[in-house]
Amino acid sequence: FDLHRIPYDFLWLDLEHTEGKKYFTWDTKRFADPSAMLDKLARTGRKVVTIIDPHLKGDGNYTPFARMRDAGLLTRSAN
Repeated sequence: FDLHRIPYDFLWLDLEHTEGKKYFTWDTKRFADPSAMLDKLARTGRKVVTIIDPHLKGDGNYTPFARMRDAGLLTRSAN
């Protein structure tokens, strides 16, 4: 973008930035050092938005899902 002088203030990342479609994680193959990337963008005055939808991957080894399941906080049906 900078090379072609295309302005942008925000970078929006959808589910593909995650590891195995698990929110609150980073795909380390695509984002080897997310902290450095975020720092670099911040130095240019840009912000990053990670889109988080209101659902979790149903994986018992995924800590956010397991904690919510164990606490009885997951929706089980429409009723």
